[in-house]
Amino acid sequence: MNRTAIKASSNGCLCIEGNKKKKCRDRVYLPVGRQVPVHGRLNMDDKEKIKEEERKMRQLRVAVDLTKNIISQGEITYGEALKLVEALKSFAMNLFPEKEETFELIYRPRFKRVLEERYRL
Repeated sequence: MNRTAIKASSNGCLCIEGNKKKKCRDRVYLPVGRQVPVHGRLNMDDKEKIKEEERKMRQLRVAVDLTKNIISQGEITYGEALKLVEALKSFAMNLFPEKEETFELIYRPRFKRVLEERYRL
């Protein structure tokens, strides 16, 4: 019986087992650190766009962590904490225009939990 299974190989590439083709040539790194084969190669413009996107993501991650820590550990009022969250949203919109819905889905619930824990709402 020939079984086919998809698993992550030791080099981090997602491979199909049960198939004779196990080598992957082109890979794209995913946020979770895994790779998947893709067709074609990235040109220099694409690489620069990816680097710029990664830079923006790092900036946003640092801003989110800093805001969370200030709210959790700082001596600020609830109103000031809300202003910080809105300032973070404004910063995120400057980095990623037209991604307001993404902010509301990902970061708003996280900060709602932080505010509830900190101010016992």
